[in-house]
Amino acid sequence: MSEVDARRKMRMRKIVAFSIFCASLIGGLSLTTHQIAEAAGTEKFLEDSGATGQISVMSYNIKGLPWPIAAGRSAALGKIGERLAKLRAMGTAPTIVVLQEGFIDAAAAIKHQGGYKYAAAGPAAAYKSKVSFPSPSKRFTEASSPLKGETEGKYANSGLRIFSDFPIVKVEQLAFPEYACAGYDCLANKGVLLAWIKVPSYSQPVAIIDTHLNSRRASGVSDVRADAAWTMQAKTVMQFIHAKIPSSSAVIFTGDFNVGDVPSRINVIRDQGGFLPGGREALHLAVATERMRDGRQLNDARSIIKRGKDWQWFRSGETTNLRLIEVSVPFGAEPDGTSLSDHLGYIASYRLE
Repeated sequence: MSEVDARRKMRMRKIVAFSIFCASLIGGLSLTTHQIAEAAGTEKFLEDSGATGQISVMSYNIKGLPWPIAAGRSAALGKIGERLAKLRAMGTAPTIVVLQEGFIDAAAAIKHQGGYKYAAAGPAAAYKSKVSFPSPSKRFTEASSPLKGETEGKYANSGLRIFSDFPIVKVEQLAFPEYACAGYDCLANKGVLLAWIKVPSYSQPVAIIDTHLNSRRASGVSDVRADAAWTMQAKTVMQFIHAKIPSSSAVIFTGDFNVGDVPSRINVIRDQGGFLPGGREALHLAVATERMRDGRQLNDARSIIKRGKDWQWFRSGETTNLRLIEVSVPFGAEPDGTSLSDHLGYIASYRLE
């Protein structure tokens, strides 16, 4: 076989494996979740006083998968951009948009459709991880399967995107080590995206973090293997945050964490002190303290909590207090029961004091 034929064969194997991976995502998972209510806290909020700044952060896994793996996604993503434009016209658009599965060009176009000035993207497919921690077991490494896309290299980028009304003054990113993945998830260069955003009237920028961790059943491998990869990724994320975010900085950490109701994944979070030690989870807190902007969206909020995937953690800095005001779900279930993605998109609004 010639070198050219070999490369063609390798590319076809990647395409087939990635197609299977995306198809498994499209099939959807109906996972319930352990509701980690204690991580959210239930204290009442103080009345607004002396506030000088406000930000709102939307997290949304938009299912931006390429054709022919997922048909009609460009049109659906176009509708997401159109809705953001309508929210902007009404004065209720999020100041910061954080996306997962934004693989295709139509995902990048949401920035312009929604009227955002600044953008940052996570690791590209060719980006090589510089992380070697934590190391996998020999058994885990030897069990890598080319049929599940685990030895084919990265076919797609990370799918992570951040759009902002405010200047992004610094961008940092991390790709998970090539061995720290399981199944079809390995075909995407998953990792972490950190954007430092300069909010008007504040000397220190706010840290906005986006991530997407290894799936379970959709990965196409055993639960044990998927959970082992997820654990390596989760610990890598926590180490990244510890190294990059000083205690003086306010931080919002959101994404698709793929925790569900899996005890082993929940235990990792607890053992490590949470994804964001000292922080609280916005959606749990908003539901527990009746901080939903629209009571009609409460069912959508509870649905998001039940799945245990799409979380938004926040933590104040030493000089900046980050206070949750309210949560809304502008990308929830439509009246006919459909939605623009297989996830729901919600906005958490904060006051900086």
